[in-house]
Order: sequence, then structure tokens, then C-alpha cells
Amino acid sequence: MSYFLKKAKIKNRTYLAIYDSFFSSEKKHPVNKCASSLFSVEPNYKRHYLHSV
Repeated sequence: MSYFLKKAKIKNRTYLAIYDSFFSSEKKHPVNKCASSLFSVEPNYKRHYLHSV
């Protein structure tokens, strides 16, 4: 069993998720499943900029 960080680009935002990788004895090959979905990496600059003006 091992964990790795996956970066996904969806709708011009970058999201991070932690995946668990393990060997499935039923399927006879490695399997990955999402252990924890994290957050978007980019801060919302437009909203911050508009509030500060």
C-alpha cells in the first residue's frame, strides 16, 4: 500500500487529491482509489482584487 499526490487541471483550476495505491488480488493488478480530495491550489485573485479597490 502506498500513497501519492495527484494534480488535476479542471476548468482552469488545479486540484490536489491523495490517492491510495494497492494490489488487488481479485483483478491481479494495482488499483488506485481516492483517499482524500483536497482543494483548489489557486487563490481567488479576482474577488480579492475587487474587494480591495
